[in-house]
Amino acid sequence: MKEKFKKILNEIPHSPGVYKYKDKNNQIIYVGKAKDLKKRVTSYFQKEFSPLDKTHFLVEEIEHIEYILTTSEYEAFLLEMKLINEYKPKYNVIMRDDKSYPYLKITTSEDFPGIYYVRKDNVDNKDFHVGPFIPSSSGKKVMEIVINNFGIRSCKLNLLEKMREKPCLKYHLKKCLAPCVKDIISREEYQKEVKKAILFLKRDYKTLISEIEEELKKAISDLKFERGIELREQLSAIKKLSQKQSIFTDIKGKNLFVNFKDMELFFGIGIIYLEDGTFKDFEFSYVEKNFKDDISTILNEVISTFIIKKIEDLNSIYISKKIETPLLENVLENKFKNKVSIKFNANGIYKMVLNLAGKNIKEKIPRLSFNALMNQLKKELHLNSTPETIEAIDISNLGDKYVVGTVICFKNGAFHKKRYRKYKIKSFEGQNDFQAISEIVERRYKKFSENNLPQLLIVDGGKGQLQMALNSLLKLNIENKIDLISIAKREEIIFTRDGKELKFEKNSSVLRFIQMLRNEVHRFSINYQRNLRDRNFLKLTLTEIPTIGEKKAKKILTKYPDLYELSDAPKKDLIKLIGEKSYENLKKFIQKEFVK
Repeated sequence: MKEKFKKILNEIPHSPGVYKYKDKNNQIIYVGKAKDLKKRVTSYFQKEFSPLDKTHFLVEEIEHIEYILTTSEYEAFLLEMKLINEYKPKYNVIMRDDKSYPYLKITTSEDFPGIYYVRKDNVDNKDFHVGPFIPSSSGKKVMEIVINNFGIRSCKLNLLEKMREKPCLKYHLKKCLAPCVKDIISREEYQKEVKKAILFLKRDYKTLISEIEEELKKAISDLKFERGIELREQLSAIKKLSQKQSIFTDIKGKNLFVNFKDMELFFGIGIIYLEDGTFKDFEFSYVEKNFKDDISTILNEVISTFIIKKIEDLNSIYISKKIETPLLENVLENKFKNKVSIKFNANGIYKMVLNLAGKNIKEKIPRLSFNALMNQLKKELHLNSTPETIEAIDISNLGDKYVVGTVICFKNGAFHKKRYRKYKIKSFEGQNDFQAISEIVERRYKKFSENNLPQLLIVDGGKGQLQMALNSLLKLNIENKIDLISIAKREEIIFTRDGKELKFEKNSSVLRFIQMLRNEVHRFSINYQRNLRDRNFLKLTLTEIPTIGEKKAKKILTKYPDLYELSDAPKKDLIKLIGEKSYENLKKFIQKEFVK
C-alpha cells in the first residue's frame, strides 16, 4: 500500500457513496460506488493482483483518492453514472458489441418514398423507420416482402433531379411501381401503397386489410377489373403473411429480457426491450471480471443503467437465472413506483426471447483486451512470439473402442469453428494417449503452409503428451514455427517445451484463458466421441443378442434411438417392452460392448 493513502483510508467512513481515483496528472481514471465506502476502497490496497488484471494497472496509476458520501446506494449509483458520463474515465469502460443491428427506413419526407436497409446511425425523425431486426437477416426478408407486395422502390435515384425514360427490370418483375417514369403511377396512387407498407411494418393488419378491401370494392364498382385482380392478390398475400408473423406479437406490454454468459474472462450480457412484441431497443455488452464484483452486482448495474438511460415505461423484467436484485429494485421503486415485476422463470415465447438475447452474445474477447492478454501470454509462458492463432488438442476414449482426437482453434479473440477438426485414431488399436497425440499433431500439420500454422499449440495433458507432440513437430521440421505448452488436468500446472513447470494463481487471466481453451477442446472431443459411439451402437445388430429378434429390436430402436436414452431407460420399462430375460441379455451386451 502506498504510504500516502493510509491517512485517507482511515478517514473514509462505513457509508454509501462514490469514490474517484486520479492519476499523477490529476485526471480521473476511475469512478466507483459502494454501499460501504471504507470496505470497498480499502480492498484495492489489500490484495495482490495478476499483472494482467485491469485492477493491477489501475492501482499502479492511482495518485489521489477522493470520495463523496450519499444517503443511499441508489443515490450513489446515480451519481456514479453521472460522473462516468461526464469524465469517461479510462478504467470504467464497459465494452459493447460494436455491431449495429439494422432498421428498415421509408423516406416519407420524399414525394416518392423508397425503402432502405439501414443501420442505427442513418435513422432520423423525418422519415419512418422500424427495427431493430434481430437477427440481421430478418430485416432483409421483411424488406423483400414489402417490395414484392407493395412495389415500393429501393433504388437511390434522386427523382427531383432525374427521371427515367423507361422503367427498369424490377418494374417488369412486379417488384417496383416505377415512380421514376412519368405517367406510370401518380404521386397519390404511389403514396397509397406507401401507407399500406407502413401499416404492414407497424403490424396493423386489421386496418391494412380493411383498407385493401375497401379499395377492392371501389375498383370493382368502377369496373377496373385488372386493378381488382391485383388488389385481390395483395389482400390474399397480406392475410397469409399476417398469420405467419413473429409469435412475439403475443407478448403484450413493455418488457425487458436479460440473458448473460460467463465467458471465463468476461461476463457477456444481452438485453432486449420489447413493446407489444416489437423490438424497440437492445444492448449486448461485455464486462471484464474483477475481484470486486460478482455477476449479480454487475447485472444490477448494467440493467439499471439501461433502464435509467433508455426506458420511460416498463411492465416486467425477465432474467435468465435467479440473482439478487437490491439495486435494480431500488431503481424500479424510484422510477416506476414498484409497478414493475422481476421474473426468473420464463416459459414459452418469453423463454424464446431470453434465448435470443443469449444467442446474440458473442463468445469473443474484445480486441483491446485480447491484445493485452496475448502480450501477457507471451511474457508469462515464455513464448517466442505474440500469438494471434492458438490451437488446442485433446484425446478422448471409452475403453479400447472409439478413441478420437480433436483440434479447436481460437483466432483474433474468438473461437474459429471453421478450423475445428475431428480425427479417428488410425495408427493403432486400444488406448495410448501418447501415441494418439503424436498421430493427431502429424496429421493436423503435415499439409499446412507456414502462413496457416498457429503460433501456439496447447496439449491437454502432462509432460508425456507434450513430448509426443514435440516429437511430431520435429518430424515435420516445424518445431521452431509453433510454440508448445501442455496443461495437466488436476494440478492445473502448465508445462513448457523447455521443461519448465508454471503454476499460476487461480484468478490469473493467463490460467483462466488456457483453461477456457482446454475446456472447449474437451467438450468438442467428448461430443464427437459420444456421437461416434452412438452411431456405431445403432448399427449393431440387436438381433444377435439371444432372445431378441427383429420384432424386439425394432421396438427398442423405436423407443430408444440412441445409447444414452437406452442406458437411462428404467429397468421396469425395458422389461415391459422386451421381457425380463431379453432385458438381462441386452444389459450384458451393452456392458460387454461399451463398458471396458
